[in-house]
Amino acid sequence: MTGSQEVEGSNPFFSTTLKEGFTDKKSYRSYFCNFFFVIIFDFIWSIVVVWLILSMKSLSPFDLTWLLDKKQEIKDKPKHYMIYLRVYSRLEKKYSQLTTRVVASQELFDSATSKKPKGERALEVSLILEKIMDNVKQYNSSSQAKTLEQFKSLIKSKKGSVKVLDGYDNLIKWYVELKRFGSAESCTYSKKKIAQFTDIEKLTYHDITVKWLQRFEAYCTENDISVSTIGFYLRQLRKVLNEAIKNVGINYTKDDYPFGSDKFTIKISSGRYAALDDDQLKRFYDWTPTKENLGLAKDFFFFSYLANGLNPADVLNIKHSDIIDGQKFNVIREKTKNSNKIEKPITIHLNAPLMGILKRRVGKGKYLWDYYNDTDTWDDKKRRRGYYVKRINVLLKEIAVILDLPEKISTTWARHSMATSSIRKGSSMEAVSEAMGHSSTRVTKGYFAGFEDSVQKEHQQRLTEF
Repeated sequence: MTGSQEVEGSNPFFSTTLKEGFTDKKSYRSYFCNFFFVIIFDFIWSIVVVWLILSMKSLSPFDLTWLLDKKQEIKDKPKHYMIYLRVYSRLEKKYSQLTTRVVASQELFDSATSKKPKGERALEVSLILEKIMDNVKQYNSSSQAKTLEQFKSLIKSKKGSVKVLDGYDNLIKWYVELKRFGSAESCTYSKKKIAQFTDIEKLTYHDITVKWLQRFEAYCTENDISVSTIGFYLRQLRKVLNEAIKNVGINYTKDDYPFGSDKFTIKISSGRYAALDDDQLKRFYDWTPTKENLGLAKDFFFFSYLANGLNPADVLNIKHSDIIDGQKFNVIREKTKNSNKIEKPITIHLNAPLMGILKRRVGKGKYLWDYYNDTDTWDDKKRRRGYYVKRINVLLKEIAVILDLPEKISTTWARHSMATSSIRKGSSMEAVSEAMGHSSTRVTKGYFAGFEDSVQKEHQQRLTEF
């Protein structure tokens, strides 16, 4: 049969023009049965899928989202707010907020909660939030909790290790995740020294008292360990204890904490800081190098000196985009970028001497100083920086022989010389502290205590120059 035809003797309902392939009423009915069967099957399958989704949701009675609470600005930190975990109960139709103790600006919060955080600080915050979420998700099931109060109670009652060794291991792992390998190494040294002093396998947070810290300090002193190195060990231990306080699952609070102005204070070294005096600085500054590599070492030293004593990591990390109106730039010290301290930008004004150095050493890529490549990763920069500083230090010692400067001179002397010279010329301790990016004048006073007697005498003499 070709074309179309009308089936004889058919019911009026079927007495329509049929397409090729339907030779009788039976085949037409078969087609409709199959068609309706597919529709019914799809409908039933959709119901099953919806039921499965709802069943899965019933296993997670709480919606968990991050919230930046912009109702209250953090004191002393403009446009920064606390990040909360917002827990919404589907059953109760209400929500509660749990603090994370993490502070962020809107920009940092948006970056940290995105799929690809940009910047080291955003990555750090992202990892913190991810860790918190992983810990909380284990309680997000109807078999664990059905109400907000039950949910919060479970979180607060979760158990955590009170062993100091576990605290060290967790902190070291945390540093490695953030690619802060220097900090991880420092933490490892601290853990080893504690293990030499006592049985660290049995040591708990509650064992670390003021008297314990005093005994540890005495032990280190008896073994000819310097004050600065003792502080190096204790600051990592203090970090371990601070992390324990933050963990709601560990039975350890601020009341148990042994550090503080009215408890145990980590001493700051009062040893003599290495710095050039005015005569040595003038001789070095006026000297004209005869070799290009010696000129590079001189320029690097005095760029650091003139830029408020910036250390090598900060100098090498300055970008062209940091320059403001061609006249100044702000720097957040690499040392404090990933800490919980308030980031204090250091403002460096590009005066004539600094501009003169930059004309010789300016980078062609995104970095101001001509050394890093635009494609360098964090690991690349750390490795290359170590090599570069060693090279500069070798050249500085060669210059020391030529100019009769102290043979131990290094890049660190630029920072100390800046502080010494500033105080010698009458700058206040607060001004020097601000310029160097110190967290407090207490750190700066540690520098000042090591300056040569002549500087301190000059400072005292000015007290009567009314």
